[in-house]
Formats: sequence, structure tokens, C-alpha cells
Amino acid sequence: MGASRSFTLSVGLAVAATGFAGNVHAESRSWAVSSLTQAVYSEEGDCPSLAIDQDSFARKQLADQGRTAKEIDMLMDGVNADGTKDGNGYGGGHGTGKVHYMLIDRARKDGKPVNVYQYPSYIADPEVPTVTGKHAYGFNLDGKGAASPNSFEDPDTHEKGINNQYFRAMGCHENHRGSMKVKQTYWNYVWDAVRYAMPAWIITVNAADLSKDGDATVTVERALDHVEQDANSGTRTNFTFRIDPDKRFQKNVYPAKIKNGVVETTVAGPFRMNADPYVITEWKMQQTHLRLTMKADGTLDGVLGGYMPWYNIYYAYAHTGESGEMSFGINMPGVYYNLRKHADANPDPKTGQNRDISVAFRVEGVPAFVEHPVQAKAGNKKISQAAPARATTTVASRD
Repeated sequence: MGASRSFTLSVGLAVAATGFAGNVHAESRSWAVSSLTQAVYSEEGDCPSLAIDQDSFARKQLADQGRTAKEIDMLMDGVNADGTKDGNGYGGGHGTGKVHYMLIDRARKDGKPVNVYQYPSYIADPEVPTVTGKHAYGFNLDGKGAASPNSFEDPDTHEKGINNQYFRAMGCHENHRGSMKVKQTYWNYVWDAVRYAMPAWIITVNAADLSKDGDATVTVERALDHVEQDANSGTRTNFTFRIDPDKRFQKNVYPAKIKNGVVETTVAGPFRMNADPYVITEWKMQQTHLRLTMKADGTLDGVLGGYMPWYNIYYAYAHTGESGEMSFGINMPGVYYNLRKHADANPDPKTGQNRDISVAFRVEGVPAFVEHPVQAKAGNKKISQAAPARATTTVASRD
């Protein structure tokens, strides 16, 4: 397949000129996304309480189903009514004991047990604690500044009006707590688990001179290749990626400005990308903002933010089912209710329920080479790639 190549050297300087959005830029630099995690800023006293541990969580769910303390102890220990042990007690995630099935089917529809992950609104809101602190990373997406309701203040720049309700909804889960120095456990784990198997994300910055302040263009694309692991279990640098010709993933192009080595988009727009279901399958963001620092060592570090359908985020958690809930210690119906309650954009015209929630993700990248497909010419065979079939799961709601 013919292709034109935009080369990024180990120091990050491209030797091929590339034109975007009507402007011809003389310099181009590309990075493969090596890490994508939720942008969080956890601090002392920002949660009224933290989500409870796995054992306590299981015991509470059984108590909510009307079981006595003695019955719960017997179930957790795998003790039958006659005193014998059947080995089917509760042992944390990935178990097959009686307790696990009771937790899976703890929702009730028409008085009958149903899968709580598929029917999260058929159980009472567990009221999982949410962040009450005033600091968070992200962007002022609604343009209201300090007047933006329920917003945060950036802990570094002290800009007010930061919209990041995803952090508020999930930030009191122990494995969602962290900072820019210490990544939160959940997202760090799931991204690390899939990055070597899913198509890589590529970020490219174009400008007349990347070492000077001025106009620029930021492009985010999907590759056909996945990242490779280096000898230190990190992401291999200076690897060549073929850009996916699928036009759905070629529209993430944003005007930007460079100032002191920081690239920030100046016009918000839509963002479309696919990823492994273990992360979030469909990334459909509105009001997309990017703030990226081109570091002296050639790597990239920054924040991606915007409004995203909260249901897509819920599915990323809930599709792991009981094993995910128990292993990660995440109350899945609690995720459903918290995301829905804190959604802050795109209201449904009939119900008024907001369908999108403000998000912010920390994105890191390593230097990369990129290879773009040549546009098909008249008489030439068109380059195409069939989209793979994707299984779907319906989550029922009575709202």
C-alpha cells in the first residue's frame, strides 16, 4: 500500500512538511499515546468518606437483601445450614460462590432477581460518596468561568470554573484517588492491560517552528498498529505507526497556540475515537480541549477534556460484571447513579436528564514516526478497511 511518511526523529523534529486545516506548517512532531488515565487531584478532606472495602461491601449488599448477621457470616464462610462447609464462601473477585451470584442478581424487577449490572436503576441508589473538595484538573467547558455551577479550581493555575464532574462522581473510590505525581490505580491498570493489544492513538503537532510561540495545529488519529513494549516495560519510542484510513478517526483536528512549549487548542470541537472495551469503547466527546506540554526529553504530557456520554463511561465499568466490581471494589450501581446525577451537559429534550458529563484525562506520549495512507486517485483501487463487528449489551433503566 502506497503511503506518505511524516518522520519524527528521536529529538522530535520532523523532516517532512505536512499541511492541515488550510495552513502549511514547516515542522511536525508526533507521539504515540503511552498512557491515558483519569486526571485527578485527590487531597485530604475532599471526601466525606471513602467507598468501603470488598468484604464490607459484600456484607452490606447481603444485609440490604434482608439477611441476618448470622446468615451473612455463614454465607461469607461457605457454611451450610447443617454446619457443613461447601467451599463456596466469599473470597473476593473472580469467585463462584453463592455470595457472588447473590450480588450479581441483587436488583429486583417485578419482584424477581435480575442482573444488577444490566439493570442498575432497579436497585436503590447506594449513595456512594462523591468529591466535595474544590480542586480538579480540566477545562472551563461551559464558558461561564467562576460562575460555572458546581465547578472546580485548577490546583496549579488557580483558574476557576473547571468542569470535571467525572472526577467528582468517582473520586471517592480508593482506586480512583491520586494526582499528577501518583496516578490513580484503576485507570493506570486498565490502560496498561490493553495498550499492547489495541490500535495506538497518535498525537501530532504542526507549526512553522515548534520551538517558538505561535499558531499550531493538533491532530489526534488512530493507528493500525499497537504500541510495542520496551525493555523496561514502558512504551517503545520512535516506532513507526501506519495511520488508520478510516475517516471516522481523521477529523480530530484542532487549531492551537504554542506558548513556552505548551500547546493549547483554541477552538473546541468534537472528538471521535475507538478503544478497547476495557477502557471506554466509543469516545464521543464535544467541546474537546487539549493542553499539551512538549517536554525537553522528547515526550508529551498533558490533559484531554470535554463532554462525554456518561452511559459510555458506565458501560466501561459495568461490562466487567461481578468480577470487576469485586476485584476493583467499585459499586457498579453507585457508578451509574453518580454519573447520572453529576452529568452536566446535553439534556434530553423529553426528560431534561443530562446525557453528557464533563471529563478530563491525563495523556502522555512518546516520540513516534507516522505513515499516512495516500489518497486514492481516479482509476486506482480505493484503500478501505472493514470495521470489525462489536458485541453490545443493553443496560435497562426505568427512567
